[in-house]
Amino acid sequence: NQPETSVKLSIVESGSGLDKLICSQGITSCSPDMNVLNDKEGMQLYQFKATDKAGNESLPVSPSWLVDKTGPDISFTSTPAALSNIKDVNFKILANDNYTSNDKIKLVRTFAASQLTVNPDFSLPGLSDGTYNIKVIGYDEAGNASSEISYNWVIGTKLPSVEFTETPKPYSNTKDQFKFTGKDQFGNALVRFECSLNGSAYIACNSPLSLSNASLIEGSNKFSVKGYDNLNQASLPIEYSWVYDTKAPTLSFIIVPPQFSKNKNEATSVKAEDNQALESIQFYLDGNLISQSLSTSTQLSDLKEIKHLILAVATDRAGNKSLPIEYAFWSDFTAPNVNISPIATPTNMRDINIPVSATDNIVDPANTLSLFYVLDAEISYKPFISPIPLK
Repeated sequence: NQPETSVKLSIVESGSGLDKLICSQGITSCSPDMNVLNDKEGMQLYQFKATDKAGNESLPVSPSWLVDKTGPDISFTSTPAALSNIKDVNFKILANDNYTSNDKIKLVRTFAASQLTVNPDFSLPGLSDGTYNIKVIGYDEAGNASSEISYNWVIGTKLPSVEFTETPKPYSNTKDQFKFTGKDQFGNALVRFECSLNGSAYIACNSPLSLSNASLIEGSNKFSVKGYDNLNQASLPIEYSWVYDTKAPTLSFIIVPPQFSKNKNEATSVKAEDNQALESIQFYLDGNLISQSLSTSTQLSDLKEIKHLILAVATDRAGNKSLPIEYAFWSDFTAPNVNISPIATPTNMRDINIPVSATDNIVDPANTLSLFYVLDAEISYKPFISPIPLK
């Protein structure tokens, strides 16, 4: 593939002496030591002969050589997938040249900063996960190089991963939504997801995913999701469990103050029931929140002399509220007033009726007054309805 070919002729003349050297047409400078211009490709054939001074002509000599200035054409016919989980990879290369036979084209690959002559069908075994590039150049017998061919691919054998970005609360009473995402070991987004609810078969799904109330069961539920990368490798599934609860708790009083109480401090207690778990019980006195906890009882302190209303509501962990229960009672710290109507004295009557009236500061139809009397040195009070009958 050089621009010129050096030709040297050995001429032996033992008689009359060399007369001249005759060269093929096209050789501009004919001499025993000359350079022949390689101005065209292909087989070059020249003829040289010499004559002596006596007119004798030598037999011709006809050297020939091939001029090849064009490199071979090479291309990959088999490569690993651009994204692969196979660590032993194979390559196949097709090489063609206009003069050099395919089996004599030299292939040199550059991989991982090293060069090596390879066959058209070669392997790279035992590769680890990562991004790779290989370059190959072909050389024909004249030393012409082909254009460099290159191939990039990625090996990834680690499973992708998925994670939840939004889940229902641990206890929920509403239509629930999940959000999730995933990536392969190189940080690329996953191509698809599959979901399962309560152990059902996995089906294709997308994020965000809303679960209908009809698909949920009252009580504990479990949602699972797994993702797939470009190699169709599945991640390990991730799971989330929560309680779906639409049933409200129930409340009932078990301890309440008397309907009319003379105590400045009282207590109340309730019985609370829920199918899952209670969050709190709220006690209100006269519209004011006085207690909010899981305790089923509360103290009623520093009561004022008015009619009071106790209200209790229970809330479970899903947010369901019970129907409120109420109880009303009076705080009464003031004794009633009693008036005895005077009778004429002295009297000669042996049967006497003494009118008595009583009033109280608490005006309520249920607040009935009971009257009692004792006469002279009697010890026990006796109940009566006015007037007092003395006989």
